[in-house]
Amino acid sequence: MALADFVPAPNEGTRKPRVSEPGGVRSHVETVRFVPAPRRETTSEGKRNSDSGTTRMGGCETGEIPLTLLASLNYVGQTISTRPTLAWFVPDSQSFNLEFRLYEYGLDSELKQVGNEILLKSSPGIMKLSPIEPETPGLSVGKKYLWQVTIICNPNDPSQDLLATAEFRVVDRQLIYSRNLEDLTTLEKVDLYAQEGLWYDALSEALKLSKESKLGEVGSALLESLAKWEEPEATQQVTSQQREEIEHHIQHLRQIAISEQ
Repeated sequence: MALADFVPAPNEGTRKPRVSEPGGVRSHVETVRFVPAPRRETTSEGKRNSDSGTTRMGGCETGEIPLTLLASLNYVGQTISTRPTLAWFVPDSQSFNLEFRLYEYGLDSELKQVGNEILLKSSPGIMKLSPIEPETPGLSVGKKYLWQVTIICNPNDPSQDLLATAEFRVVDRQLIYSRNLEDLTTLEKVDLYAQEGLWYDALSEALKLSKESKLGEVGSALLESLAKWEEPEATQQVTSQQREEIEHHIQHLRQIAISEQ
């Protein structure tokens, strides 16, 4: 199977032939090209802080790969869904309490929490969540959001918590809305979303083809592709510490793509 390619610029792209699922995934999936926007938006407009695009190590990690969000640490991802699915990797076989929070950026980049925190139990491998319930209002098109996953290693010592954050923006893509998505296979939807730079939508569809707590072949390919395009652009100003964080994130994404396929 050819790996998904993650390359900048929303582009119409040629449609792929319809294929059977899921048995035909290995033999029929063609290259999926992920195409981010021409001017990729860096997290917090290039000024990353403790609230955006971060991963904090804690006291309950036992594996080589830490808690890792399946998203860009350096750039703001995009989605057309007002109820997006978000996914992350949990390293530990032991189950811990896990907290999920979603924030909306307001004026002067102030963060306002959306809804209440969601309490879960961690499980090893790939976890995913659609935090916006169908009966509640969806997220706002044009707005930027920050999502945060925290694993509570020691309830009596918050400094030991594992914490990771990433950002995304809900965007309007009329080209997508003009397509009859019901006529597309899941693989074709992955391809369409990937070519339009919609990381969260592409990954959400790809995970429908995977086993529980795994990425599957298509998801693994997308993650490899994301890692390829995570490097800072030449014009982006980053500190040595930020660059080191990004390099570690790239390494972890690639390790997860292999270990969780």
